[in-house]
Amino acid sequence: DEARRVETSLSLITNATSLGGVDSVLESRSRWEGDRVPPGLLRLSVGLEPVEDLWDDLARALEIPGPSLHA
Repeated sequence: DEARRVETSLSLITNATSLGGVDSVLESRSRWEGDRVPPGLLRLSVGLEPVEDLWDDLARALEIPGPSLHA
């Protein structure tokens, strides 16, 4: 699905649950909360990396072609 594609396309931001560290992480909430959250909901916990590096990583992950959400 689209959320999983974004999760696996990141290079700087780690696909993991936040444990309060200083590194940015992103996780799919439905993996832990099932039907209690909207499908595809991603939670981003921002760490101490340079903000431009984080924006670049997110932009690359969101630009990679994948299935359309509106198809």
